[in-house]
Amino acid sequence: MISLHNLLSSADDAVLVGYRDGSALHWAALRQQIAKWQLTLTNCPATQIILYQRDSLAFAAALLAIWHSGKTAIIPGDNLPGTLQLLIQHY
Repeated sequence: MISLHNLLSSADDAVLVGYRDGSALHWAALRQQIAKWQLTLTNCPATQIILYQRDSLAFAAALLAIWHSGKTAIIPGDNLPGTLQLLIQHY
């Protein structure tokens, strides 16, 4: 099994990870998004992060950053006001 740290630091930057608006997105771009999330999470005292993102690549970047930061991702099934209110009360 490969560790998350090794995956984030050693993957080939040219590997295609997906498409956004018809343009190819490579590992280097995804890694940059992960790094931005990690900077934000470094200053966040919370240990549990509610994550809802419609864009699958943005979701992947945030999720990997959350895990890499040693935090727990709380992933709701939707972003309806009632769901969010319930989550905010518990997290």
